[in-house]
Amino acid sequence: MPTDYDDYDPSRCSLDDVCGKLDSIDETLRDTRSGFVGLAWTALLLIAIFVWIPDLWHTKTRYAWSHGVSTDQVIIDKRPKDCDFFHAPIGDKACKYKRQVSTVQVKSEYSATTGAVHYVSYDDGKTWSVDTSVPAMQPQVSISWERVEDQ
Repeated sequence: MPTDYDDYDPSRCSLDDVCGKLDSIDETLRDTRSGFVGLAWTALLLIAIFVWIPDLWHTKTRYAWSHGVSTDQVIIDKRPKDCDFFHAPIGDKACKYKRQVSTVQVKSEYSATTGAVHYVSYDDGKTWSVDTSVPAMQPQVSISWERVEDQ
C-alpha cells in the first residue's frame, strides 16, 4: 500500500516548502481555536439569556401594561438570595422562590343620594368592600416571593 512518504525525494524538498507547510498548519490551528472560542462565547451567551429571561419578562413595565396601572403603582420585592447555589454555604439548598402576584383593584360608583362611593378589592375583583381610607386607595400590583422547598 503506497503512502505519501513513498514518493518522498529529499532533493525536491526545500526549506521554503517546509516553512510553507508549517504556516499552513499554524493557520489551520488558529482557525480551529478561534472557532472554538466563538462557540464557547455563544454558549455562555445562551446560558445567560436563559437564566435571565424570566427576570427580563417580569418587569414593572410588563405588569403595569398588563394590569392597566402606571409603573409607579407596581411594587416588586427583591428576590431573596438564600436559595441561590452560590450563596453561603455554597451548594444546593433544596429550595427556590416562587413569584407571587397580588393586586389591589379600585372602582368608584356615583349615586345621586350618596355621592361617590369607592370600592376596593384585594382578590382580583372577586369580592369588593367600601374603601373608607383617606385618601382613597389606588390600584396597585405587588410582586413578592414565597419560599418553596424541593421535594
